[in-house]
Amino acid sequence: MNGTANNVEFVDHPPARVYWLPALVCLLCAAGGAALVWSVRDQLPDPVATHWGADGRPDGFTPLDRVVWTHLAITLGLSLPMIGLGAALKQARSIAPVTAGMGAFLACVFFGGTWTQRGLTTEQVGDEWWSAAVGAVAALVVGALVWLATRASNVVVPASTALPAGAPTVTGPTNGRFAWTGRLVTGKAVYWFFGLASLPVIALVVLFAALGNVGGAIAMAATLLVVVVPFQMMFARITVDSRGVRTVGPIRWVNIPLETIISAEVGRTVSPMGDFGGYGLRGALFDGSRGLVTAEAPTLLVHQAGKPPMYLTVADPDMAAATLNTLLQRQRTGR
Repeated sequence: MNGTANNVEFVDHPPARVYWLPALVCLLCAAGGAALVWSVRDQLPDPVATHWGADGRPDGFTPLDRVVWTHLAITLGLSLPMIGLGAALKQARSIAPVTAGMGAFLACVFFGGTWTQRGLTTEQVGDEWWSAAVGAVAALVVGALVWLATRASNVVVPASTALPAGAPTVTGPTNGRFAWTGRLVTGKAVYWFFGLASLPVIALVVLFAALGNVGGAIAMAATLLVVVVPFQMMFARITVDSRGVRTVGPIRWVNIPLETIISAEVGRTVSPMGDFGGYGLRGALFDGSRGLVTAEAPTLLVHQAGKPPMYLTVADPDMAAATLNTLLQRQRTGR
């Protein structure tokens, strides 16, 4: 292996739809929910149940004449500021589907939970957990659609593009199938991070089940999946070959086609919490880059055309970078 790291600068300029599309989705969800509740206002109890306790019974109420405005304020007040947060962190593309999904979820929970109380008295209102279930599904569907509409397209690197001066490559013969496979680096901090995130959720599942709040227990069990599923990415294998860079496993967390890669290098040592705000597949704070980060360790840094750089905390990033650059050379020269 020879060569040294050579940075390739990238500045992302997201199109306007990255900002206005999630805002429009949130506004439409809130307006639709408000119109739905307003259309059945004569059938709703007064006051309306707006909060439920651990046992699944309502313990908070809002006067009927204020409930629509309260729900509008909460739905828009919690979702729309996410757009500004994404812009400030230079992660507008990543935050856009989260913003839209949050708007859909909150609208379903607040307006949907109110709509189901039509024809009931205040004393008859029970557990409205289904509105949260519908909201979760709506959030996933809306978030996925917005992600498809706002993601950056793959840009093919011209065959005439040379590797940066000093980019590391593999010396010696590289005939036949040439590839590198390795695991992500993981440390004890990963177990602490996901363990501490799981404990409160598990405790709530047990508490809700003990109190007979079946809906709450189901909702918390579903939330636990959100913690457990990403945990398995910590142990994914990374493959670098003629197809590009990708994770190997049930879920393909990373998939970067070779023809879209400019070059690779050994990146800086990253701190998952300090640089990315957590572990796993994340966007870096304030510089727009992305990463699959599992430990405080040196990284494989992949520069991709038209997209932010990607940091991967792989074992042996030197050989991974050299292998990737050599594959790029072979692809561009036909040898």
